Amino acid sequence: MILVEADVSGSSSIKAGHFRGQATPSPNIMDLADAHHNHRSLGVEALRHASLPLPLEPSRRYVAGIARSDQLRALTPDFWDQLASVLANTAEQGYDVIVDAGRIRSINGPDRLLERADMVAVVMRNHLDHIVSAASNADYLRRGADAASNRVGAILLGQGPYPNKKITEATGLRIWSTLAWDPHTAGRLMGDADLPTFAKFERTGLYRSARSTVNELRNIDAERRSFLGTPQRTR
Repeated sequence: MILVEADVSGSSSIKAGHFRGQATPSPNIMDLADAHHNHRSLGVEALRHASLPLPLEPSRRYVAGIARSDQLRALTPDFWDQLASVLANTAEQGYDVIVDAGRIRSINGPDRLLERADMVAVVMRNHLDHIVSAASNADYLRRGADAASNRVGAILLGQGPYPNKKITEATGLRIWSTLAWDPHTAGRLMGDADLPTFAKFERTGLYRSARSTVNELRNIDAERRSFLGTPQRTR
């Protein structure tokens, strides 16, 4: 698995949480941008050099986002285009590639990655302002994709007053899954406090709902591939 932090805001809960603030500023996505702009090879090997192994899971890699706001200008549409091709090639080799795209329509944001992604998950709360925002941006996210292909969907954070059916009617997005609203555990993951033992962590609502979400996304991916007639991924 490769996790790419493409959020152009410069915020990194992963460095603060998973790395407990101990990760160095580099390597990060700028190593890939520099390779692209200096006409060096931008391939799977460059992706590996620009990434860090996740603690306790060295087979899983993490490409950190930008460290300073002045780096934003290097994240050009042609760079995102080439990175999308590299990530697609990496996925074809059997890796799961997850991209944190941050807020949509950001300046120099990773829109090209969203266009090339097999699946796009909109993470939102079951609140009226989130539903209205998702509804106003749903067509932009789908980019003409057939709704029947189920390429763009929503993951809800916590319960709320609106039934899933009503949210889907308002936004046109199928609700793929719901993550438990567990700010205490989430805060620990973001570096607010020490992490519990794994035995305790796996009993939290956030962990259990996250596992359920992963399984649901894999099922949806299999359904999509069957619908589109594309080969199933092996894991």
